[in-house]
Amino acid sequence: MAKIFISILVLILAAAAFSYAADREVNMRGGGLCATSATSLVKDEVASLQQGEKLTLVIEMENKHLIISAIKLEELPVVYEESTDKDITRFVIRLK
Repeated sequence: MAKIFISILVLILAAAAFSYAADREVNMRGGGLCATSATSLVKDEVASLQQGEKLTLVIEMENKHLIISAIKLEELPVVYEESTDKDITRFVIRLK
């Protein structure tokens, strides 16, 4: 009986760990970001994504072209949603 209980507990914990996606948010505001460093950062963050996880990049609205350019130039296998609030833009990125 104890073995069954432990097995069920292990399965529940494994399912909980699997369903908990390590969603991340990266703040890219206010650093005088250049195109090269933005591309490198986006590429590295996307490389660490796993299926089902999401990455949120926060950047000033006037610099959002850096994120879009990085995704397109590097041909990253992602889909993204863009939303703007006041002077910031959020990109929610997921693997295709």
